[in-house]
Amino acid sequence: MKRFVFALIVIILLFTACKAQTPNVGSTTDKSLEITETTIQTSRTTIWRTNPDTGLQEHVPGNVIIDPGSEYDQGFKVSYRQIYYTVPLSYMDFLGIDQGEAGTLLQARGENRNWEEPHEMDLVFLLKKFNVPKEKFIELVKKEEERAKQFAVSGTDVDTEEFEIPNPDIIYTFDNDVINEFYRRE
Repeated sequence: MKRFVFALIVIILLFTACKAQTPNVGSTTDKSLEITETTIQTSRTTIWRTNPDTGLQEHVPGNVIIDPGSEYDQGFKVSYRQIYYTVPLSYMDFLGIDQGEAGTLLQARGENRNWEEPHEMDLVFLLKKFNVPKEKFIELVKKEEERAKQFAVSGTDVDTEEFEIPNPDIIYTFDNDVINEFYRRE
């Protein structure tokens, strides 16, 4: 009998503790939290700083929303944002880069470094290898900015890694230290 009473008391205490920790989904507090989160997502202000010595934009943590699920996409813990490791096929088409040859070069490049963290952005590697003029690259960036505006109008949050557009002034320094600093993941 004592065991039964003791077990009943433990069950009641556990039930009471769980109920106190379970949020009431329909409460006013939860609704105000949802509104706040939505407001933050749709009215973000992106702040860019310019380095007075170089005239180049500087990375400001928080400007690009990081996708926490992509942290190990490359088979290692990544140090840079997604754009550092990917070159969309649409970029290659627009810039006149042969996709097959680019794929072979990037594959060999990955194998040569044993699939460890690269020290040069894949896009930079291809721009140099295929001798793409900065003016052509700027055309691509303008096209991508227009595309991003269309997504933003439809309500898509374009401040995420997925929609990040490369910065031509940073890229065309061809200085890995400058590029790596700008595209670091934080």
